Amino acid sequence: MKIWCFGNYVDTDAILPAKYLNNNDPEFYSKHCLEQLNINFAKEVKKGDIVLGGEFFGYGSSRESAPYAIKYLGVEAIFARSFSRIFFRNSINIGLPVIDVNQEEYEFLSGADNVWFSRDYETVHAANQGITLLIKTKFPAFIKEILAHGGLLKSYGGMSI
Repeated sequence: MKIWCFGNYVDTDAILPAKYLNNNDPEFYSKHCLEQLNINFAKEVKKGDIVLGGEFFGYGSSRESAPYAIKYLGVEAIFARSFSRIFFRNSINIGLPVIDVNQEEYEFLSGADNVWFSRDYETVHAANQGITLLIKTKFPAFIKEILAHGGLLKSYGGMSI
């Protein structure tokens, strides 16, 4: 998995510009995901890739389309130094893991390649560095359950997103 690095204070308009939200088709609006920060992101991101953000990733509006655009493109998880609370919750609700990392973990991930993480979201392995990193922030059991089912609605037998 490739890691796509973005900086601090990536807001929801940078993730998915509001001008593309006049269409409810996730295939349409996902083509514009993170284009303000990396014009090639939506074209080159592969299923299983990881997004790495800095401080306060996903701040701004509360619309669910921003994390959904990232998930629709096949991103496996987002790691960041911190997240906006509503972005964090919206991501978990749709089954997209968002994992807080400290500075040491952030630096490890920013230089990593061919990365995978455990299904309990507690360890990350980077093949090029030959190391496994223990993630210090742990998800509570109820969040692990939501993620294991692919999102909040799926975990309670509701309709799929």
